[in-house]
Amino acid sequence: MSASAEMTIETPSLFEFLPSQVKILQDNLTSVQAKENRKEKHKLIKTIRKEILELPESKNLPLEKREDLKTAVNSWFARRTTGGGQRIRFGKIWSARMVLYEEEKDKVNSLKMKLYEKAKGKGKTPRSAFHYFQEAITKLWDELDDEEQDEYRKRARQWNVEGLSKEKKRE
Repeated sequence: MSASAEMTIETPSLFEFLPSQVKILQDNLTSVQAKENRKEKHKLIKTIRKEILELPESKNLPLEKREDLKTAVNSWFARRTTGGGQRIRFGKIWSARMVLYEEEKDKVNSLKMKLYEKAKGKGKTPRSAFHYFQEAITKLWDELDDEEQDEYRKRARQWNVEGLSKEKKRE
């Protein structure tokens, strides 16, 4: 297989890119893949497509072939940049309220049980104490002042970036 044959990439429209076109596509692939915003990604692809169409070898193509080239560029990027969609993140995503729970498990759990027992005492038939978890966290959250809430928010951002400390993981 010759060097130029290795450099050509076929797209679904069976368009064969020239080596100079392939180089531009490959040089820009990582920057297109890095774009999270769909509009920004399309804008970048449009810029790359214009760059390819400005090449002397692209300008010499007949009008029909230039249209095929536009489609081929779009197709080339579509095949290499999709499939990511929403990435699945493994691990916990921390919110300020969940940091509060992690730090004050005993308080939350005892308040949850109190709320459960209180509901049972009023003649209600609650399914389980678990159903009072959010209510207990909300009650504790509302008791905090703004500075304490901000501290939990900062800690949540920190834990999302760095993860839990080794001591917390051991717990």
